Amino acid sequence: MNCPFCGQPIDPANPYNWQRVSGWTQKRKGGGTNAIALRKTEQEFAHPACVVLAKDGRSGQVSL
Repeated sequence: MNCPFCGQPIDPANPYNWQRVSGWTQKRKGGGTNAIALRKTEQEFAHPACVVLAKDGRSGQVSL
């Protein structure tokens, strides 16, 4: 299994790694969303550093 951001191997058992989830949210009048309903965990994991870079708009190859 590899991280979708950097392509490097990832250990799904590592509790510090991030796991992709999907579900449904309801938009609020003032913006933002509510909690995820009908949450489904996916079998896709990412390194913490890769997620931070992606959130900052800087995803791509990273050195771990």
